[in-house]
Amino acid sequence: MLITLMQGKLSWAVLSEAIANALKSSAMILMLVAGAVIFGRFLTITRLPYMVGEWAAALPLPAIMVMACILLIYVIGGALMDAMGFLIISIPIFFPVALALGYDPIWFGVVVCIVTSMGAITPPVGVNAFIVKSLDAELRMGETFRGVGYFIPPYLLCIALLLVLPQIVLFVL
Repeated sequence: MLITLMQGKLSWAVLSEAIANALKSSAMILMLVAGAVIFGRFLTITRLPYMVGEWAAALPLPAIMVMACILLIYVIGGALMDAMGFLIISIPIFFPVALALGYDPIWFGVVVCIVTSMGAITPPVGVNAFIVKSLDAELRMGETFRGVGYFIPPYLLCIALLLVLPQIVLFVL
């Protein structure tokens, strides 16, 4: 506000618009958190995450294959909705599964953040791609998705490395 005031660009209209935008963002975040709390209580009462975790641990598949399926769900979820909202909804379900499979909780958190951020740039929704597109009115959405497409292979390489060598995340501990 001080910089805007010094530049002579601060007016009541600008200030009221900034406050309105801040209130909208805060209300959205609070609704997400409230929904997540209710959803978390439902999951706790039904013990669904623990049953899913036990089921996934008992599958006749290697743990890495189950984790790859979970990460695919995170990519799809990140591509279809806001990353924060998807994380709030999905962590109570998949975190107990990851623990039941024997994965480190810190490793799981890091990998899920990376995978969800990859989902945030992939079509069809790719929220971050829409944000980039909004910076230039002349930029077409196809160009934006083509541009962010160059980031997908490095993301996949990083995720594959973290799956095969989880100690990369944990070497500091």
